[in-house]
Amino acid sequence: MKEKYNEEKSLTEQVYSKIKERILTLDYPPGIAITEANLAEEFSVSRMPVHIAIQKLTNEGWIETGFRKKVYVKGISVKDVREIYEIREILEVKALDTIFEKKLNWDFHLSLKKNLSV
Repeated sequence: MKEKYNEEKSLTEQVYSKIKERILTLDYPPGIAITEANLAEEFSVSRMPVHIAIQKLTNEGWIETGFRKKVYVKGISVKDVREIYEIREILEVKALDTIFEKKLNWDFHLSLKKNLSV
């Protein structure tokens, strides 16, 4: 599949964004092996922008490298899920405390609900 690229972003940044998007949408599910050669072919680019994008994603923890330079989309551990819920709890409790401390009314609640609806 040929991809169109935005000239305002570097080719590496565009490849990085596309790979990360596909990880987040589970087009590349956790544990799947990916190769620079396949990604370069998929995005119709040389291997260099793919290599740099993979390095960046590895540094960010989205991808991990294995034996003989095999590259895998990082899986989600129980620890990861627990940390996400702990962070959410902290943020949500703080948000509720702020709402009640400032005595924000139902109009604020309805506005917030409307803006956060998917």
